[in-house]
Amino acid sequence: MKKSRNIAATLLCIGVFVSLCSCLDTGTQVETIKSPDPVTTAAPTTEAEKTTATVVTEAPTEPKTEPETEPETEGTYENNKYYDIVEKGAYSSYGYTNLVYKVLAKADITADATVIAYADDGSVIGKSSDNITLTEGEVNYFKFGFDNDISNAQLQVQVNFKNDSFMTGERKAVEMVQYNETGSDLYITFKQTGNELSSFSKFKLIFYKNDEIVDTDDGYFSVYAENLNGKDTTDVAQIWAYGADYDRIEYIYEP
Repeated sequence: MKKSRNIAATLLCIGVFVSLCSCLDTGTQVETIKSPDPVTTAAPTTEAEKTTATVVTEAPTEPKTEPETEPETEGTYENNKYYDIVEKGAYSSYGYTNLVYKVLAKADITADATVIAYADDGSVIGKSSDNITLTEGEVNYFKFGFDNDISNAQLQVQVNFKNDSFMTGERKAVEMVQYNETGSDLYITFKQTGNELSSFSKFKLIFYKNDEIVDTDDGYFSVYAENLNGKDTTDVAQIWAYGADYDRIEYIYEP
């Protein structure tokens, strides 16, 4: 009877030991599953998965040569990393009020600008947009026209920048040789200094009186000076200038 008890006790001890071992083994599995390090329980990563993971987690970088097409944030519309406004002017023409912002370019870039005019009560009384192509070191201008009185309006300006399009031509490709007015017409002599002009290359003019902007004008060379067809060729543009009152003209080439 005592021997049977000893056998029973021995079996009981063996059962407890096996059960305890089983519990310890189960506890180890739970701890491994709950481990905060997913690498210890994840399946081996393939080379393709590693590449994908790198792309996803790598911080995006902005291209150095491509400016954003979002609204300008580094500076203001008057002074930023692409241009500085160096002169402002306003004049009336055919019932329109025209605002002129002359800029000095810091880069070769295209700029889109929009001006919204607000009355004191917050209502919109005018909107105008312009698009210009800038050449580093050269001047250009934005021109905005409004058919309402905006003398007391609050102006909101937004400017966006983008790379030149495939239609942008060679820079600094035409120079103005001279100009003179005969009757009601203004004659401007141009000389091509570059090899080739795009169909959208244009001349832009600012008319001054006593160093104040009194008018502007522009036109495409392909329309007004169609005989410019190679380096060193010349042509004359004829522009209607009836009633114009100015004492000098500033010429701007836009590619």
